[in-house]
Amino acid sequence: MQKQSHEPSSEKETGRLEAFSDGVFAIAITLLVLELKVPDLTASGVTPASKMAMVFYSGPFVIIALCFYLVIVAGFRKKLLAPSASMEFVERTCRSYRYGPPLYLLATLAALVDARLSLVICTGLWIFWGTTITKNTTA
Repeated sequence: MQKQSHEPSSEKETGRLEAFSDGVFAIAITLLVLELKVPDLTASGVTPASKMAMVFYSGPFVIIALCFYLVIVAGFRKKLLAPSASMEFVERTCRSYRYGPPLYLLATLAALVDARLSLVICTGLWIFWGTTITKNTTA
């Protein structure tokens, strides 16, 4: 007669409780976000202090974008891709991603002027990279 090993029931129930609490927190956060109101800037306008705050808080986004870009380039150059990836594929992919951070920076700056212009730039980049990735994987 063989002994069957079962997971302890306490671990199984703990996992279910964790999943349930994650779901409850997700719903609670969603409801809290729905209560956020967009401030009306038409009456007060954009002050020099708010412009300085936008510039100050955009710095971390630029640094994160540059670090992400460097990690991607380092990953491609060091062959951190699949072993079957050819060097030609790596070079094509690096060329297509080279223009991303400057254009996303342009989109961020354009958002200060007109949000629709920023959205157009980002959408153009997504379409470009969607078609580039398809070409790079099929070629």
